[in-house]
Amino acid sequence: MPSKRANHSSLKHNDLLYVSGGKGNNAIEYFDTKKYKWSTMLGRMAIEREFPVLFVHSNYLYNFFGISNNNCTDKVERIELTGKGNSQLVEYTKEANFDLKIYGAGIIEMSPDVILIVGGKKKDVFNRDNIFQYDFSETKFDCFNFDIDSDVLL
Repeated sequence: MPSKRANHSSLKHNDLLYVSGGKGNNAIEYFDTKKYKWSTMLGRMAIEREFPVLFVHSNYLYNFFGISNNNCTDKVERIELTGKGNSQLVEYTKEANFDLKIYGAGIIEMSPDVILIVGGKKKDVFNRDNIFQYDFSETKFDCFNFDIDSDVLL
């Protein structure tokens, strides 16, 4: 890949593999899986971060959370996949007071406008008790809390 990186994230969408973030790197690059070539940089994130959680929605690559300056961040930003604009921070609301400063999570698409963000870590603690829901149409997060000992199906 064009930039040296570690602790980055990647996501395949259509025929492109997007690579974003990493230690000391805020570049967003992509690899064309049909041509087997790295292309020019898509852009740069406004916030340098490690382990962002990536998702594509409505022609934007979203970078959720991660680690910035050795601290977990709750920032969300997006960049248009056409590469015609700069990365922009996404303002969002929350249904209640909960901590979104996580990294290393996974995403499950529930509907065209709703995703669930599961797992990951908060500082050095695994996020086992919360599932976060993000609604792109309302730019809003919600949180579902679980008591792992009593809520897990065996």
